Amino acid sequence: MEKTKQIEVKKTEKRVIEASCDFCGKKFEKLMLECSGYGCLGFSFGYGSNFDDDYFHLEICDNCFIEKFGDKLILQFKEKGYNLTKLKKDFPNFKTLQ
Repeated sequence: MEKTKQIEVKKTEKRVIEASCDFCGKKFEKLMLECSGYGCLGFSFGYGSNFDDDYFHLEICDNCFIEKFGDKLILQFKEKGYNLTKLKKDFPNFKTLQ
């Protein structure tokens, strides 16, 4: 038989309080991390590649995401029904949409 009792347990955890874009260096403080303008990319390569068993984690701002990956992702945006008018307004330098 077990006898139980509720007790208070203090827990320490690691939280991100600041990050920066790994492409342009733009800094994001806690408020921005919780709101917008920032994202994370995580990826790994398959067996036999030069990066076999490595995992990469990168922080990226919205502008760098569009600049670096926009041309390759525009078809996926369209297929998923993303509002391309809004994308054009938010990122006027996104040449694929011009």
